[in-house]
Amino acid sequence: MTTAIDQNEPRPSKATGIVLTVAALIVAVMLTVNPAPNNDLFWQLRAGADILRTHQAPHADTFSWTRTGTQWVAHEWLSFAIFALAYKAAGFSGLYVLMAVCIGATFTGLFRIAASNARVAADRGEVASTVAFLVWLAGVMISRPYFQPRPQLFTYLFLVVTMSTVLSARRMSTPRLWMLIPLFVLWANLHAGVLIGVGVLAVFAIGEGVDAYVERSRRDVAGEMAFARHLGMVAAGGLLSTLATPYSYHIYQNFAATVSNATAMNTVGEWASPDFHSPFGHVIEVYLGLAMASLFFSQRKRRTADVALVLILLYETLGANRNAPLLAIVCTPLIAEHAMSAFGRVKWASMIGPGVAYVLAVATVNGALMSAVSTMRESAVKDGAPLERVALTSIDYAGYPAKACEFVEREQVPAGIRMYNIYGQGGFLIWKLPDHPVFIDGRADIYFGKHLDDVSRMRSMPYDWRSTLNKWHVDMIVSEASDPQAKLFLGAPDWALVYADSPILSDTFRPEGPVNSLIFIRNIPEYTKLIGKCRSDCPAVAKIAGRYRPSSGSGP
Repeated sequence: MTTAIDQNEPRPSKATGIVLTVAALIVAVMLTVNPAPNNDLFWQLRAGADILRTHQAPHADTFSWTRTGTQWVAHEWLSFAIFALAYKAAGFSGLYVLMAVCIGATFTGLFRIAASNARVAADRGEVASTVAFLVWLAGVMISRPYFQPRPQLFTYLFLVVTMSTVLSARRMSTPRLWMLIPLFVLWANLHAGVLIGVGVLAVFAIGEGVDAYVERSRRDVAGEMAFARHLGMVAAGGLLSTLATPYSYHIYQNFAATVSNATAMNTVGEWASPDFHSPFGHVIEVYLGLAMASLFFSQRKRRTADVALVLILLYETLGANRNAPLLAIVCTPLIAEHAMSAFGRVKWASMIGPGVAYVLAVATVNGALMSAVSTMRESAVKDGAPLERVALTSIDYAGYPAKACEFVEREQVPAGIRMYNIYGQGGFLIWKLPDHPVFIDGRADIYFGKHLDDVSRMRSMPYDWRSTLNKWHVDMIVSEASDPQAKLFLGAPDWALVYADSPILSDTFRPEGPVNSLIFIRNIPEYTKLIGKCRSDCPAVAKIAGRYRPSSGSGP
């Protein structure tokens, strides 16, 4: 076990530490002003409201008409309740404040851990803090796309607590790891990411044990072996604590079913590999290069656990975008130590003083503030209180079919009508149209099997798309102009367009801005009166009708 930091070791001035910590906090919070679609938030709000009303976690689906009664393992049930409470207290502003507090605490804490770990290898404290801040900055940038109000927020926060506890215990002779067990019990009810925490502890236990065994002939390693065993026992206790939920072992079945379902992996965007032609991909490349260079040039001992965690999480991130924040949180403190050691080999490294840290802090804070201001200027949300505007911009509220839902309610579309909706809108429809069950939503595990396969097939725009809708006896379609499927429905004489947000349908991609929602109803005598009424109440439809003439040759 590494000994505590020498009391004579140079440490950063309090002013430098305070400046960089405040900078980290401001940067992290400003980066939450980040428009990113989060369709799942809305069905989570609906589920949370139901939990608060019934005082019990859900066990079966009640939101869709296609899978009603199907077993639902809502392992994030406590997060849903917390989100519902925040929304009840202050609407979307309350949700944004909750997110900003979690992100601020998580990434400010992450910087403090990275700086503390870097000081182990530092000649001067200011240098260590500055290097740690640079590594932290790369980590926060690869995490930014996932700064959203979602249950993963609690995994990020508790993972920082786990890393802080383990790294602190590794440097001290009296580890206090048992405090993690009650944390894991709470974590297991907030998000299944608790399994990541258990995995991290297990890797540390194995790695520390391997290092102690390899060095057994050179020195007394009884303390190291005892620490490894302690880690292993806490990991085992953490694993058992994951069963203290309303779903018991079923969370493992749910996790295994999700990661093994190829259709789900190809349907949900965040399970895709990073696009290295995108800005996000370039930031991951920077982080990857920084990690590899730090480990290669470091003069510090490369612990088995540290190397294993970096390699495992790099591999997982290259396989799925959503793992990038996990990589940043677990590996940034480990990389910071080796980055400091590698940087310390540079002759002029010792010349860096507090002034460099202050300039870096001002530059990054200014950049984050400019980014937030620019985002708000370009926001599609122009009305409302400042905090509410920030909240609605951050969740990209303009990208959901709010007006279309209001139209459905205003026109009194029958609640029993069988609706087909595109994947990305299901969660919002669950929340905004509680009396109209959806075809599908972001709870992919509910729809595993032929149902999810049919949704994936529709996205590929097959020639016989009608057979899929006919099989499910669909009578209404809710889509959007930017979705490729809309071309099929617009050209179909057996489907009547009854609503559009806008008559402009030329856009094939909606980067950020208002959605153009479309509603179609099956063109049969049963709905003739409803179609006529809806069309007369939507002026945009008349303008569109002149440009899109249905063709009987659009499919069998």
